[in-house]
Amino acid sequence: MPSLTVPGRLRAREAAILPPALAALAVLLAACSSGTGVATVRGSLHYEARLPSAKGGEIRLDRVESLPAAGLLALVVDADGRVTGWDRVGRNGDFAIGVDGPASGDERLVFSTLWSPDADGARVTLAVLDGPGGQIGTFGSRPWAWSAPVAKGGDAGDLVISEAQGAGALYLFLFTTAAMESVLADLCGGNAACLRPLAVLWHPGASWSCGSCFSRGTPQQVGEDGSLFLDQSIFVGGEEGGGSAWAFPVILHEFGHYVAANHSRDDSPGGPHDLGERIPAPFAWSEGWASFFACGTFSRWLGEPYPVYWDLQEGRSFWIDYDRAAYAGGDLQRPDPRDGLAQDLDESYVASMIWHLWDGRDLPEGPAPGDGTALGMDRVLAAVGSDRFRRYDRGATGADFVDFVDAVLCAGDTHDDVVGTVQQYLGFPYDGRPGCP
Repeated sequence: MPSLTVPGRLRAREAAILPPALAALAVLLAACSSGTGVATVRGSLHYEARLPSAKGGEIRLDRVESLPAAGLLALVVDADGRVTGWDRVGRNGDFAIGVDGPASGDERLVFSTLWSPDADGARVTLAVLDGPGGQIGTFGSRPWAWSAPVAKGGDAGDLVISEAQGAGALYLFLFTTAAMESVLADLCGGNAACLRPLAVLWHPGASWSCGSCFSRGTPQQVGEDGSLFLDQSIFVGGEEGGGSAWAFPVILHEFGHYVAANHSRDDSPGGPHDLGERIPAPFAWSEGWASFFACGTFSRWLGEPYPVYWDLQEGRSFWIDYDRAAYAGGDLQRPDPRDGLAQDLDESYVASMIWHLWDGRDLPEGPAPGDGTALGMDRVLAAVGSDRFRRYDRGATGADFVDFVDAVLCAGDTHDDVVGTVQQYLGFPYDGRPGCP
């Protein structure tokens, strides 16, 4: 076991060992190669995660598990601040970094919450920042970073980022990275220039004026030299009694709003909305889409269906199961089959409808009876990013569930399967006549 400040743990946020410009991953990787492989630095990295459990209608964050930091970038930095090698942490938490020569014992491992879609790190597009809380706005927050010494010979040992050392920031980073990678692949066609840079700000115990929210108008400038600028922000409340960084449905819900704002369409009038309430169709679409995106994205990251949206605020909690179209208080409100295409809808049922059209292709179907349609996330995202969805209206005025089904059908998916699922399984009175441009 390496000699660490806290035995068996990483020293949290030791950014001082990095040259100032290394606040931006672009600068860091520009001076970096993957190493010659003359020698290897080996070890493993896990982190503590606080996971939810449900008892009746109550959600509790009472399970702490150690999870592998799969996919995280691991860097070896020498005593002069030069990056001598890097690699990704593997699925089981292990890493083996090729470096230019045998480790002298003066090197350190560095891990941070910065993501670039480019192989050379030329453009940072996602960063989890150590936000101070308070009124949302523009700040000079730093990325979360952790470091640990490398023993002479290259043995880094088995490292764990504890909850007290900001493991929540790493958890946030890993699942939001999965969301950004999905956008890159399915909405941007692999074109990194299509992505709008996003900051996610969180600090344990710190609260924001908006609670947890997405904002297009609060960019973040990172680092003293201004080397990293992120256009848009998601603020995550870290206050006691709330879901904090562990409430992945809420955080990915806000990411869903980021997707709609930049790659799709959102005509929501905004305003208050409560569980089980019928609201105007564009409002219900906006919120239902974001909630579906949260559960669908997390399911893909997890590797199994996770249809439960939950939140915990001030010690009070709720959950919604989109696969069963139910919540702790009963069933979600289904559409009125006698009403028209523009009827008010329960936002949670909108999320459930999208879930049932999506599931069964990327991952197995959930436990609810088969719904007859399995679009997969690539076709769902292609529909919401399509010209049909973004430019044309049918049903209510503004983007809504009708426009989504039209966009799916206009893309050429099997008409009878989708229409049958929407009409018979989901009970929405869709007319089966898509308006395709």
